[in-house]
Amino acid sequence: MYENPVAAPSAIEHIESLNAREDYRGIIDFIEAMPADRRTSEIVGQLARAYNNLAAPGETELFEKALALLDTVPEKDRQNHYWHFRRAYALFYLDRVIESLPHWEKALKFRPGDSDTETFIESSRRCLAAEHFFQPFSERADAAWVAFVADEAVLRRLCASGPVGRRQAEEKVRRIFGRLIHDRNDRQDRRTLRIEEDGEDGKRLCLVFSPAGRRLTALALREIVHRAPDVLRGHWRVVLGVGPGSEASGAGSAPVEAEAAGRILRADELHVRPEKKPGGEWRLVFTGPALFDATQDEAPALFEALGEMLDTLIGEAVRMRWFAEMTLRTGAAEEGMPLEAFPAFVRETIPESEGFDFDDYLALKTEVHRKPERKTEDDLLLDAYRIETVCPMLHNDYLKDRTDLMTELERQGATAGFLWFVPKTDTPQERDRLRDLLEARLRSLAPEALLTTGSGSAIDYEYVEFVAWKSDVVFEKLVEWVTAEEGVLRAGFRSFLRRARGVRIKDVEETAFPKAPEERIENSAEGASDQKAEGGRRKARALRSSKSRKTYAAD
Repeated sequence: MYENPVAAPSAIEHIESLNAREDYRGIIDFIEAMPADRRTSEIVGQLARAYNNLAAPGETELFEKALALLDTVPEKDRQNHYWHFRRAYALFYLDRVIESLPHWEKALKFRPGDSDTETFIESSRRCLAAEHFFQPFSERADAAWVAFVADEAVLRRLCASGPVGRRQAEEKVRRIFGRLIHDRNDRQDRRTLRIEEDGEDGKRLCLVFSPAGRRLTALALREIVHRAPDVLRGHWRVVLGVGPGSEASGAGSAPVEAEAAGRILRADELHVRPEKKPGGEWRLVFTGPALFDATQDEAPALFEALGEMLDTLIGEAVRMRWFAEMTLRTGAAEEGMPLEAFPAFVRETIPESEGFDFDDYLALKTEVHRKPERKTEDDLLLDAYRIETVCPMLHNDYLKDRTDLMTELERQGATAGFLWFVPKTDTPQERDRLRDLLEARLRSLAPEALLTTGSGSAIDYEYVEFVAWKSDVVFEKLVEWVTAEEGVLRAGFRSFLRRARGVRIKDVEETAFPKAPEERIENSAEGASDQKAEGGRRKARALRSSKSRKTYAAD
């Protein structure tokens, strides 16, 4: 299909003539009518370009089509300005700006000084400082539930038809919630969603959202579950996390079992030895004939299957809280207790596990008291001496300058960060008062738009951290509170994406703190900086963060 990397001149000339008339649908029809063996890499790139140009900001299908086309281009034909520009463009308008930026930068290396690429790079960096979305998490979740309600009768009929029908129903639901349940690698974990019978009479079904061991995913899934409409209650129960006795691994009178790496794992044939660790967690050591001679390549699938079996036996929240670490002894004799006896051990050894659910798990905070580093010119949080958070993983990624978790949130239409502020009267009492007031105000003013996840104290400032499900509303409320609060001398926002710029909201004394590159925002969206698109089409973003809309994807 790609043997000739250069398209026929006549075809390219025709495509360019259509492009000059902005006839993007004509380009698509022309190329898709071509025989497959005539679609060179250049032609496929032109097709992706046309899909990009035909799509409007906030639409997804056409941009995703462009990405899928670009994925088919062989690696040797990707080393050019056009491929990276077109991929960055699609990602940018899919609200995946973190992923788009490296492609913009590579596009610029292939064409130094290109003004369009430079404009998009600057726009991306400004956007990441305080990210807004064409379609934020909250709108995606509400739209998904509307679609689910519209299809729920069909889903119930499919489930009633038998196991094959239920699998088809699960696939339909995964598509409905697709933009909310992808992981950081842009994959849908099959464990994230399942449908089970709810009760022996089979009159209701249970829609189970599972974080599959990921705490940040659990926070997002809980928000989805909380938004489930009441109209479903007659036929559906919507829950977060697999509970004891779930169908997921065959619970019931038969032994719990799972299949992984071509092996059958049964709870009545496996043994487990719990080893208590400092801090109250446990390591589980598994042995049994089904694990004999298991290889390193088989280990991930085996751990996944064992985790699912544990979820069925003791509950997913309990496993994630106390038994997240597992080890396989593939050549050892059986050790410890039979796995099917493990639930009784948990009830006896950890009484608080009884009734423990994801609300309990996600309320657990990590508290850190440390000797702070002196603040640097471009990093906040390094000088924090008290940290209290339900999202320690975001702090870890920030400190290590990793983007995985923020990318996962961005793909869902959410972002996370912290508001820092310096009080006019710098006393412990005033710091505590303002910090507590800010947390309370955020919870009351934007309860559907964010989740406060912690707070902390640093050498020169206090901060409150949060995950924003609808960031434009959150940033608007932040600006309102900071502007009106006379006790605040300076304040700003910083994303947990460490490489992003900071955003300054207020500075009564107009000092240079903090010294990191910043955007300046006011209590008004008027005059917001917006990159003007060629042809006059624009897409403004509030708080000095904008995404410009151009009328072409590559020149």
